[in-house]
Amino acid sequence: MRTNLLKIDKGIIHKYRTYVKGNETKSILEIRKLLTRNFILGEEIWTDNIENIQARMFGNLKIIVDMENYQIKNIYNNLGKNKRIYINQLEKENLNKVLEIAA
Repeated sequence: MRTNLLKIDKGIIHKYRTYVKGNETKSILEIRKLLTRNFILGEEIWTDNIENIQARMFGNLKIIVDMENYQIKNIYNNLGKNKRIYINQLEKENLNKVLEIAA
């Protein structure tokens, strides 16, 4: 796989397995692939150009990334707090192929 995946730590792994229903047993590599895809497809909600940090929403999941080293800083489940986020299904399918994510 040629695509660079976002970096995550144990805290993000735990939060993802807890916040995202049906992902309790996902491997670290699978979680990195899914969060990378979701960040790419997500709608940008804010950027801090001084700190070089960007936040995007993918459904109810807010993903905050340090853009300098591609490290996920935090994720939040904003269940019930967000507007409807459009997700391009064709682009999602293409990224699933590129990132080798089983649909």
